[in-house]
Amino acid sequence: MTKIAIIGAGVSGLIAARDLTFCADVTLFDKSRGLGGRAATRYATPYEFDHGCQFIQGQSTEFNRFLEGLVEQRILKRWDARFAEIDSGEITHQRQWGADQPHYVPRNRMNMLGHHLAEGLDVIREAQITGLNRKNDGWYVTHHMKSEYGPFDWVISAIPSKQAADILPEEFTHLEVISNRKMGGCFSLMLGFDTPLPTEWDAAVVKNANISWVAINSSKPERSDAFSVLINSTNNWADKYLDDDRNWVQEYLLTEAIKVTNLPLHQASHKALHLWRYANIESQAGKPASYIDFDNNLAAIGDWCVKGRIEGAFKSAKDLSKQLLPVLDQKRFNLISA
Repeated sequence: MTKIAIIGAGVSGLIAARDLTFCADVTLFDKSRGLGGRAATRYATPYEFDHGCQFIQGQSTEFNRFLEGLVEQRILKRWDARFAEIDSGEITHQRQWGADQPHYVPRNRMNMLGHHLAEGLDVIREAQITGLNRKNDGWYVTHHMKSEYGPFDWVISAIPSKQAADILPEEFTHLEVISNRKMGGCFSLMLGFDTPLPTEWDAAVVKNANISWVAINSSKPERSDAFSVLINSTNNWADKYLDDDRNWVQEYLLTEAIKVTNLPLHQASHKALHLWRYANIESQAGKPASYIDFDNNLAAIGDWCVKGRIEGAFKSAKDLSKQLLPVLDQKRFNLISA
């Protein structure tokens, strides 16, 4: 059977693995302990924070069917948040999310999505892959501890474009394209409070500020009752200060959020900051949803191929599997027939 290594156990890597296991032996590698990439959760008892992806919303028919299946399996639940738009410290628009344009979150915590998608898959965690090495019997992936895994017939990168460009070999046909694909960063500020704050909204998009999003994380369904707030910087601001002092970044974003929300956020009993160095990318309409090199048996996928959303990761993985599965099926048929 064809052996495939997938580097990255985020949503795109997990969905690709689920598809390809029908006709291949798939091993996933991820540098983290968790699963799901930016569909992540941070714990600070009694607080919990979905500090990456905030919610899941579908536009395409195929992705909406996928979401409906997860709802039926009780993995996802609708988040009917009180939504607001805030501009220069003023609420300019408010509405209630509902069934007309459903916004979903996994029950209990965001990282449940990755754990669900990984069920039954072979995932090696805390394994940072630093490069690939081709030998006579196939591809080997190099672990950061200098050990190798292999051989593999195919290697698929399912990590951010910059990281993919760093480990994929020069012979990869699409290396130049990937190297030029830039993702924006994002700082996520997590605040926990001893007592709830009075708010007129559960989630807010922010305009004309250096923060882009504020959410009452504890307002999501089946979450901890401990009052928690999640604040995201804009991508442009984060890119300017990626390597600056984290204490300064945290205090700046806290001050900015207080100005925007008019809430006493300084009362937080818990404060933490996380940097997503590769957090988002604008729509890549008109460009391939996956990059496949059939001559070298290499590929690269991820939300960065489409748009920085869960649906982008899904579309990229599905585009890969739709092209690669027929090739693998034919190979398996030839082996059986021989």
